[in-house]
Amino acid sequence: MKRSTVLACIGVVIAFLIVGAFGNKKDFYEKQENFKTPEEAIVNFIGYANISETIKAENGYYEKISRQFLESISRRYRLYIGDDRWSSINYQIPQFSSYDLKEITENDLDFVKNDYEYSLEQIPNYIKPIDKRFYSLNGNGSNMKYNDDRHPNEDGTFDNEFDIEEDKMTLYLVVIDEGEGYVVDYYYVNNVVEG
Repeated sequence: MKRSTVLACIGVVIAFLIVGAFGNKKDFYEKQENFKTPEEAIVNFIGYANISETIKAENGYYEKISRQFLESISRRYRLYIGDDRWSSINYQIPQFSSYDLKEITENDLDFVKNDYEYSLEQIPNYIKPIDKRFYSLNGNGSNMKYNDDRHPNEDGTFDNEFDIEEDKMTLYLVVIDEGEGYVVDYYYVNNVVEG
């Protein structure tokens, strides 16, 4: 075989490898909004967790996670839910009509701390956050879901316009600072408020 033919074959193989490496990147959401306080991130998180956006496609319409919700979650959480798992995960988060938010220590609830630490181990090479804050949100909520024609109140709550039966619920949250403002990195829902 001629030397020029071998070099051409090697060039084609290298070109395919480069195209394959760059063409296989996943479309990843880039944050646009920075929350200066953990409370701002939590308000956005609970307000937009169950609101979806209707997207028009070639063969009809489909529901997609709200861009507003993506602003309040960590890079790790965005990677975890991806494009196809968001609905089953986010529908666990209740919509609150009222709540009380308080910061707690990570030792107040060992099971939340342990579950959170375990979730961090599930992603290899993930750098564990240093600035972690734990919150407890106790309130009245329901699992009613809305599409993009509803918007939350300024505090992330929703008016109970349809007189839906609400339950006492607790939402435990771990909020971190990723350098682009505060974001929610983990949550745990307890449908019965203790005490």
